[in-house]
Amino acid sequence: DVRAIGAIGVVELENNSETGWKKMMELRQKFVEQDVFLRPFANCIYLMPSFNIKKSELLKLTDAISISL
Repeated sequence: DVRAIGAIGVVELENNSETGWKKMMELRQKFVEQDVFLRPFANCIYLMPSFNIKKSELLKLTDAISISL
């Protein structure tokens, strides 16, 4: 599920408590490998970019999520 309100974007992943923690740790590592600081929280990935973010920087964040899933 993908949703946004104001300047906050959320990608909510399927909630599976057995594999959830492992999946989040794998995602975190994939983000680090792409030089992107995104920290999954529970089964959600939150984006709260600054209002003056460059388009290229925002694309880097959204591409990192897309590639990692």
